[in-house]
Amino acid sequence: MEFNYGIRKSKTNEYLVAVKSGNIKNLGIAGSTYLWPGQSHILVPSTQIAAEFAMTQETKDGIGLCFKGIVVYNIVSPEVSAQHFDFSSEDGPK
Repeated sequence: MEFNYGIRKSKTNEYLVAVKSGNIKNLGIAGSTYLWPGQSHILVPSTQIAAEFAMTQETKDGIGLCFKGIVVYNIVSPEVSAQHFDFSSEDGPK
């Protein structure tokens, strides 16, 4: 979370989540607010996110298995997601 004060706006593909008086509040998509010193905010993506994965496993018989896939998900509770993921870097939701 960032700790700068002033006017903060989110884009049309981001949720603006702010902490006010110890409460996490979702200000919505393309939201804006004035942050006072000591308040923090984070921008959470609102678009679908795709994550690829690959797993390898060997059976008891020594046969190698490889599983590959892709997961497409959408964040519906940005205030909860902001507590569990670091969105300040590019790899936050991944």
